[in-house]
Amino acid sequence: MTEETYDARTHRKRWEAGLESEIAFWDEWIRTNGQAWPADFRWRMNTSSAFQPHLATLLAGARGPRVRVLDVGAGPLTILGKVLEAFDLEITAIDPLAEAYGSLLAKYNVVAPIPTIPCEAEDLLSRFEENSFDLVHARNCLDHSYDPVRAFRQMIAVLKHGHWVHAEHRINEGCSGAYQGLHQWNFDIKNDHFIIWNQEATMDMNVELRDIAEMHPRLHDGWVFVNLCKI
Repeated sequence: MTEETYDARTHRKRWEAGLESEIAFWDEWIRTNGQAWPADFRWRMNTSSAFQPHLATLLAGARGPRVRVLDVGAGPLTILGKVLEAFDLEITAIDPLAEAYGSLLAKYNVVAPIPTIPCEAEDLLSRFEENSFDLVHARNCLDHSYDPVRAFRQMIAVLKHGHWVHAEHRINEGCSGAYQGLHQWNFDIKNDHFIIWNQEATMDMNVELRDIAEMHPRLHDGWVFVNLCKI
């Protein structure tokens, strides 16, 4: 069960204080076509990139021909592959900093294959209907959120029943980043339970989400992978 509570308002203020550093990072990333990760930049820009196989398996129960995928915290360019055999793939990329990212892309004359639109993970239902996506994806972003429990609940809410949320984040990134910028939370797995924690609070997500999703967490090579099936 939840060991402590946390004040989302306080975390939101910290989140807002870290936005400038996040924008500065992506400014340099776009200006240099990927900074130290040029292959990542090329992949995100490639309109023929194949949808990731480990995510495609989570769409096995989708009823085609069109499948809708939500990429949460996508940054200026979604990392999702753009082509999925046998399906008409519709990717919606969202990020609370979408407008700032749009300005950066325009500044460097970069045209996003899939434009990111503004929306917070904590407020998905203000923009999307319940039960409307076949897959919800989040990578290296929810540890930045000001209310991660609400973010997961919102992602599950906009997902169709029997379908999957897939989240992948580096283990304990808050500690690694010394809680600087947007690094507010740590993601970890203990005793097969997905745990979100920082210096002020600890949440057992298996307990927090037990009434709305089946939890399948695992650790691999320094990453926390979590698949949640909406019930």
